Parts: sequence; structure tokens; C-alpha cells
Amino acid sequence: NLDYLRELGALNEAGLPLHSGGLSVTHPGLVYLGLEFQRSFASNTLRGVGRDAAFVIEPLAAYARNAPATLGL
Repeated sequence: NLDYLRELGALNEAGLPLHSGGLSVTHPGLVYLGLEFQRSFASNTLRGVGRDAAFVIEPLAAYARNAPATLGL
């Protein structure tokens, strides 16, 4: 249940995350893991979540490294 993201505009009308391969298309630095068919049939299983994590970790780390500058800190 991701209803807590609804007010941010991170979900579509059906309540599903707006993402591309687990990377939010609405909020930089927001990533998803374990979504059904996130990147493959196995994405929402232990078998597939590791590959999806490997896909989102570098963009997430890059965002975290640049976040202070982005926020003006």
C-alpha cells in the first residue's frame, strides 16, 4: 500500500507508482523495490529484487551525493 505517496503526486489514478524500472519519474531520489513487474516477472520476489536493487542503487547514490547542492546546503 503506497497511499502515503498519493499527496506527493507520485502515484497514478490507480494508485500505482509512476516509475521507470523502479526510478520515480516524479521525484528524484525516490526509488521503488519489490513492485510487481518492476523490471521483470520476478521483480516482486526474492529471486528478482536483487537485480532491481542493482539497477536503482547507482542513480540513488548519485542523487544522495548531490542532494545537499540540489537543496542549497
